[in-house]
Amino acid sequence: MASGQAAGCRPGRHDRGGDGQLTASETAAYCTWAAVQTLGGWGYSREYPVEQWMWDAKLEEIEEGTSDIMRLVISRSM
Repeated sequence: MASGQAAGCRPGRHDRGGDGQLTASETAAYCTWAAVQTLGGWGYSREYPVEQWMWDAKLEEIEEGTSDIMRLVISRSM
């Protein structure tokens, strides 16, 4: 919200930043999940960087707000 106000967005105007955050975090989570599934049980092993990527992607989802909350924020600003 503050970044939109600093950029000169009017209140109530839809800011595309939330869309980007939601899309990026969900895409990262899906891609890393698919990589872990491809490696099978080895995907959870710390020997491969995929395990760390998956945790980083999950933390990014949580850090930016859960997907459901982001969807509510985006829908309210439209």
